[in-house]
Amino acid sequence: MKKFLRITFVLLLGLTYLQPAAQESDITNIIDADFSIFTYGSPEEPVEFDSFKGYFNTYFPSWSSINVAQAGGSLLIRDGGNVRTKNVDMSAYGGCVRVSLRVKAMDTYGGTVQIALGYSSTQTIMLSGEDWEDIEVTMLGGTSYSNITVRPFLSSSGILVQYLKIDQSPSFIAAPYVFQPSDADGTSFTAMWRSVSGATEYFIDVYSYDGNGGKNYFLKNESSGTSTSKIITGLDPTKKYYFVVRASNGKGVSADSDEIEVVKAIDEMEKPVIIKNIYKDDSYEIAWSPVNDAERYEVNIYSTTTLTETGRTSILAEDFSLVTSGSFNNVDFTVYDLNRFTHQPGWDGNTTSLCLANGMMVIDNWGDERYLATPNLDLSSNNGKVFVSVNAAYSSYGSYYLNGTLNIALVTGQSGNYQVIDQKDITFDASKFKTYTVELSGGTSNCRVLFTSPESNNHRIFFEDINVEQELGAGSSIKEHIHTGNTEDNSYNGYLPSKANTTYSFTVTAIGRSASTGDIVTIKSEPSTEVQLGASQSGTDDIVGNDSGINVWASAEGLTITADKDTTVYVYDIYGRTIHTSEVKAGTSDIAINTKGIVIVKANGYTKKIIL
Repeated sequence: MKKFLRITFVLLLGLTYLQPAAQESDITNIIDADFSIFTYGSPEEPVEFDSFKGYFNTYFPSWSSINVAQAGGSLLIRDGGNVRTKNVDMSAYGGCVRVSLRVKAMDTYGGTVQIALGYSSTQTIMLSGEDWEDIEVTMLGGTSYSNITVRPFLSSSGILVQYLKIDQSPSFIAAPYVFQPSDADGTSFTAMWRSVSGATEYFIDVYSYDGNGGKNYFLKNESSGTSTSKIITGLDPTKKYYFVVRASNGKGVSADSDEIEVVKAIDEMEKPVIIKNIYKDDSYEIAWSPVNDAERYEVNIYSTTTLTETGRTSILAEDFSLVTSGSFNNVDFTVYDLNRFTHQPGWDGNTTSLCLANGMMVIDNWGDERYLATPNLDLSSNNGKVFVSVNAAYSSYGSYYLNGTLNIALVTGQSGNYQVIDQKDITFDASKFKTYTVELSGGTSNCRVLFTSPESNNHRIFFEDINVEQELGAGSSIKEHIHTGNTEDNSYNGYLPSKANTTYSFTVTAIGRSASTGDIVTIKSEPSTEVQLGASQSGTDDIVGNDSGINVWASAEGLTITADKDTTVYVYDIYGRTIHTSEVKAGTSDIAINTKGIVIVKANGYTKKIIL
């Protein structure tokens, strides 16, 4: 099984890089293209170039274009298309050029436009999709024979362009490329950036934001001379800092670099300790002790159901009814977070090759990594035999096709490195949606079902339903991950209906960020001890008030105990017989109890009745 490699694109999120004003007499215009001359058609009904209306090169000799059309006062560049200027001399002033254009995304959800200077450099800028946007970027790499290419990217319906200008000036200088510090400790960091051709001095701003979004400057316009780094000390560890860098060539000053948030370098995080656990009248409330450097917490809730009858039982059923955008004929490519579109959290997939179609999830057969994977499931019952059904079709732009292939596999491992346990292929043999079922073996207590498209073409695989089932006997338990929540607080609450033969449990994970090798990475703690939700309610009672610094809950291991100091724990059965005694340290401890039913726990003057 090949590894799935995630492709990450660095986007300039709607930023417009404006070069400080130069003297008009210093500016040399190289190209000034006005696409408003393309008056035929409209954005909704574009008109193709032909011999009657003139080909694109009739208006712009020596230029090249792919998949373009007239759109009522602008040029439409469709998905996969581009427009490229003629080759001109851009070598002056160290090859620094300013590119200006007016552009609009055709899709209401936006998209991106890429601007490429030959093969030297590329800027990718995100578009809102709401209105026309004036973009100005300064780029390096011009030669005596260079061109500029403009293309849509992640814009399924393309982009509109009204004008394109290329200028040069001795005052123009590109903004520095700035690195994320890897030595930030809360009170200091080292700012570093890449040198800029022609730069004679660099300036740095360091600041925090107030509650109204205003900047409170720690340093402003601080010179580093020609050095491409500067050590910053004396910071307030309770504040979040940012910095930008500008370059100067003695004639002009660049725009600000990308804003860099200073993120601490963290090796590990402590796991949260549960201090509150209430489940009453179908509502729950939990709380935990705060964790240093945590920016948020992830709460995962599980249900465990004990079957009363033998039979084929659904382990996972997903109908993608949360997908409300896109259609069978016109899919939506904005799949940034799969959990927004699935009832059970934890799905995985290469979002650049997934798309949406109102009630359906779609694998687009574009790119190298075309896959969708279920959440982690316990499929170890019945010797790991699993039945996987999909209601799916093979289609392209509203038409059905036959003989496409879908691979369905049981896998273990992490995203990007799945290992196949068992797999089977299905072949689409109907010009409609049809249910296809495969039987797989070798399921484990922690595995996924992986769906991949082995074919790279213009067709897509549409999923209306995905179901995973097993044959289970009476008394078997099914554990499901039913909810993932995130909060910046140290508490969380919600609603869960009580069900016969079903209990709920939860874990809490602390999440922060760390600077590592110039990048910001997510860092997570180990999950807290898994605790049965509301173990102190519905059959679990505090017999003596809890002023002792002790909390006790039922857990997967038996009992979980939190104590503010070292203490002795005694566990009795309902007849008063001692079944366990142990010394526990301050903090959180797990105690294995090999019994079921009601037990009484006593520690440090605290007594609680618990059902195991």
